[in-house]
Amino acid sequence: MKGLNYLKEDIKTYALPAVIIVIAYFVTHLVFHEFCPSVIIAGVPCPGCGMTRASMRLFTLDFKGAYNYNACIYLVALFAIYFVICRYFLGIKVKWAKQLIAIIVGVMIIYFIFRMATMFELHPKKPYSRYGHPIIYKKENLINDFRKNLK
Repeated sequence: MKGLNYLKEDIKTYALPAVIIVIAYFVTHLVFHEFCPSVIIAGVPCPGCGMTRASMRLFTLDFKGAYNYNACIYLVALFAIYFVICRYFLGIKVKWAKQLIAIIVGVMIIYFIFRMATMFELHPKKPYSRYGHPIIYKKENLINDFRKNLK
């Protein structure tokens, strides 16, 4: 019963932020055709890029596809399973949650550095390359165009 109370409490607490995130997701996709601020602004993926696609692959039991999008999905999935079992099924406090999240984020950053060093724009056939037209490059071009017009 305690787990059910936690679930009701969590839904009340996080329903509005979840709706805001979903709206932001659709709006940024409509405007920028991307959701990640790093991709939109700088044109490079962030440590979390590929997690949504990886989770979709994991839900469809495409383990290799999930790994290819972001190998850290397995750490996130294990933590999510642990969290759900502890909080909602057993009705107990999730022990070490903040520490586990910090470790997962640390591993994601290390994995991101590895991916960027081995796959980003070093090899044209690798999966990562600079995305479309990020804002930072558009701004740079606008400044250069402005300077040319002043001359």
